[in-house]
Amino acid sequence: MSLGYELCELSNPFDINWVIALKRRTLDRALIIVGSGVTADEYNKLLTANNVVCTLISVQDFKNRVCEKNTSEHPEPLFIFASPSSRGILNSIAKEANLLPERDYLSYHQLIRNRAVFDLRNVTDPVNQIAFAKVLNAICKINTLGGVDILVKTPCILPLIDVCVKMYESRLNIKYVLYPSVKDFAIKELVLHHYAIEINFINTNIPHEIAKDFLSTLESYLLKDPKAYVLMTNEQMEMLGVRNHHRIFLDAYHPEYYDGLLSDFETNAFDFQTCYKVKPGKFCLSRRMFPVIDGAFKLKTCSLYENLSLTDFSIEDLHNDTFIKLRQQLCVRCSASGLHRLI
Repeated sequence: MSLGYELCELSNPFDINWVIALKRRTLDRALIIVGSGVTADEYNKLLTANNVVCTLISVQDFKNRVCEKNTSEHPEPLFIFASPSSRGILNSIAKEANLLPERDYLSYHQLIRNRAVFDLRNVTDPVNQIAFAKVLNAICKINTLGGVDILVKTPCILPLIDVCVKMYESRLNIKYVLYPSVKDFAIKELVLHHYAIEINFINTNIPHEIAKDFLSTLESYLLKDPKAYVLMTNEQMEMLGVRNHHRIFLDAYHPEYYDGLLSDFETNAFDFQTCYKVKPGKFCLSRRMFPVIDGAFKLKTCSLYENLSLTDFSIEDLHNDTFIKLRQQLCVRCSASGLHRLI
């Protein structure tokens, strides 16, 4: 069974069929999600919301479980490997335990789930809480929704956002994606509230002193919380003296938005492939980021783009033919350039 990226529509990646098929497959066997981070939470929330009984265990618990030779379950459970950072480890454990893909386990990339995105990076004015709550309420009804990313650059809008988020946190998996460039981001408070947090230093001009202060403040949380992590470039790691810091991940630099790169590519002004790494394969990993909402709480056609993705459609227009056509058009332009595979 595979209902992943290759089978979802380019313009409208909602597909509940895999959930229905999974429910049928597990009527007489246990369904166990393996992982401790955001991806595992996505599946747990999504499947539970669709009345699919499942259990969530850690990678270590999975290893202990399958390596206990005296333990046999009939019928044997079906596992979903939902830990991107442990993908290789999980596959190795499964191989040693004679578990077979498809029969005994499925991987997260085979089972498409949507993740909504609120792109509030350009918002500096007070947030329209009524409009925000209206969209949150609407996306709660998407039955393939795994979670929500809220992208924020301006610290002063966080309290207004969080008032609305707290109303829906029991129904949605929330992850804040923060781009700190000043010291007054309330990151510690968000971590203490057990939100998933991604702190992106790559697309900011954060002074190194402030970056060091952030890391010092968050060190104890980064050591123990699999849902809090930091993204940095190799250059930033070297300048900050970071060496194998738990939950700090190396990522390549790429523009915050891809509008300029696409324009340059289409006018033959710039060959980005000589400057950026491109992942092999043809499927866009951002395709599942849907719906994408801008700071005016209108629909965007893609999370990777800024002006090129803006529309005047509201959340009620999610299945509007014209909106879907606009999304399709941008997907075709982007994939023709290869930008959709940037690391």
